[in-house]
Amino acid sequence: IDQIVGLSAEGISFFKIFTCDTHGVPGLDQEALHAALSAIAGADGRCLIHNEDEELTSEAERRLRGANRADPALLGEWRSREAELIAVTRSSAVVLETGAVATFAHVSTPDVLDVIDVYRDRGADIAAEACPQYFALNEDEVEEHGALRKFTPPARIRSESERAAMWAAVERGRFSHFSTDHAPSTIEQKGVGDFWDAPFGLPGLDTTMPFLIDAALSGKMGMSNLVRLYATAPAHRYRLRKGTIAEGADADIVLVDPEGSWTVGNTDIISKAGWSPYSGRTFKGKIVATYLRGQEVARDGACHDLRTGRFVSPVP
Repeated sequence: IDQIVGLSAEGISFFKIFTCDTHGVPGLDQEALHAALSAIAGADGRCLIHNEDEELTSEAERRLRGANRADPALLGEWRSREAELIAVTRSSAVVLETGAVATFAHVSTPDVLDVIDVYRDRGADIAAEACPQYFALNEDEVEEHGALRKFTPPARIRSESERAAMWAAVERGRFSHFSTDHAPSTIEQKGVGDFWDAPFGLPGLDTTMPFLIDAALSGKMGMSNLVRLYATAPAHRYRLRKGTIAEGADADIVLVDPEGSWTVGNTDIISKAGWSPYSGRTFKGKIVATYLRGQEVARDGACHDLRTGRFVSPVP
């Protein structure tokens, strides 16, 4: 925490915070969270908060292990809706008190949005991040797919009405932007040990934009809303000179054929994960080419491998 000010000055665009122990990263308790957000606010920084209550998740893990549970269905009990809601409520209060600018990562249900809306109305600067898995994947899929559906917070969808409620929240502007939450464990890594041992996370870099293009072409949202949610809004949130076509901005452009389609296959995944939870699904629309700062870097699914990336600092 005492390095936040210096790191901000070096151009770090945001700090990731966990409220529970995840991926081997220790979560921050309430006192440490307050100290971190105070430092970030003082440095005019930004943060991204993973919200799950450590007390609830650790107690649930103790109870489930004590019952010798190792079946995939335990995930929803371990990383419960209540754990997310309680952590979001506590984090929202600290954001409001410290004046920090925070994004809440991978918001999984409209109930979480209800809490965020209350604190937004009171003046808290909170953005709600959406991810495809909380729209596309069902809660019970973990029973069939095991560790390949082990991510947290887990998938929450239990009915089509719940899925419709998530898309309605997008339409009403309650989500600030979409993200991938990309965590590229391989199938081999996912298969090590029992369900407890398997790493959390899903690959998402290859599929998030195709998922959103399909959503736009299927009438779930407008194409201009896609641009706002996946380009303009996140760039603005993290103060990057991207996300718009305008003089002075980076010419990052994706060319899409709306008449085309893409059926996802594991062999199509460029990420080192080498698999996708959407394998076998067909998305409407097809990405034809990608341009980075005006230079073509990919076409027809093949990267040119130009290695032209560079560090991007926030713009005041």
